[in-house]
Amino acid sequence: MSSTQASIVFQDLSFGYNKSRQIFSDLSFTLKQENPSESGYVTAIMGSSGAGKTTLLKLILGIERQYGGTIRMLPSGAVHAYVPQEPVLFEHLSPLQNARYFEHLSVYKDRFDPVMFDILTDSLNLQDVLKQKMVTELSGGQKQRLSLLRALSIRPDFLFLDEPCTGLDADVKLHFLFKLKELAANHNIFLIYITHHHDEAELIADNLIYLTSPRSDTARQIFHGPIRDMLREPPHLDIEKSFKFPSLNVFKITSEDIISGFNAEGELKYFMSCEAANLSYCDNGGFSYRFISASHLYHQLLIHGNLINIRAAQNDEPTGCQVQINGMCNIYDKDGAYLKTITLAQNKIISNG
Repeated sequence: MSSTQASIVFQDLSFGYNKSRQIFSDLSFTLKQENPSESGYVTAIMGSSGAGKTTLLKLILGIERQYGGTIRMLPSGAVHAYVPQEPVLFEHLSPLQNARYFEHLSVYKDRFDPVMFDILTDSLNLQDVLKQKMVTELSGGQKQRLSLLRALSIRPDFLFLDEPCTGLDADVKLHFLFKLKELAANHNIFLIYITHHHDEAELIADNLIYLTSPRSDTARQIFHGPIRDMLREPPHLDIEKSFKFPSLNVFKITSEDIISGFNAEGELKYFMSCEAANLSYCDNGGFSYRFISASHLYHQLLIHGNLINIRAAQNDEPTGCQVQINGMCNIYDKDGAYLKTITLAQNKIISNG
């Protein structure tokens, strides 16, 4: 790669599988290293199923074509490598032949690096795998590492991975992620990594792109920035739910005043999130712990003095219990956008963030 700082620039990007239902609308932002002196850069792309993660990756790679705007990867002439969610290996070739495939492909043969190949074979612990005769005999983790070896053997400037840890057990996943982070840093790779799992993103990513769940009347929202900033102050409720599962409780607020009252028939005004550690449960004989512990379940609040009565429907029957909230809560508007952080002591606001 040239001395030009690597980046991906989105300018007024618009896309939909039909124009009446847009997935992205006038999307503009730039991905680049905050500190150009550092080596390697990892961006995780997250969001719920159907939010458009793989579609965004296909647009970057040119597999799908946007109908408005541009995507530019800089510097021009950079080499790109892509490992899809399901490893694409040639069954008529041995693991070794698969791994060295680009050595014999005219467009990439000059990029194939035999020294790098040997280093990576050792780093990814693939010596025994390359001695086997058939790729069909390999496990899912071995196939993923073999695909990564093939992609990295040409020293790519950009590497794109679509949920590469799908189907891997915990030990293999942990080793794979640590090695991937190390390879990106050691070989100055600009890495884009799609995942559903917050633990993977927190372990590997410098930067986060988050695609919110689509609303019926608008294109989905996209948030991006350093992952440490996104976790410290989540800009959207969907992000906090993803990263704090399963310890987060989310409450519906229909009162204009977040704390002092509740109108059971009122229109939704806010969401309030609270971690389970900040809830104290009160035994009123009417309900058990299991219901309130269900994460991502929206509850309504009826506030009386220092206690909050939580009401919702379970099996079509109204149920409830009393809790006291002490500690920090995030307040989001009805569309899920972050508004502020409040701290409660016996349900009184004692500070605003």
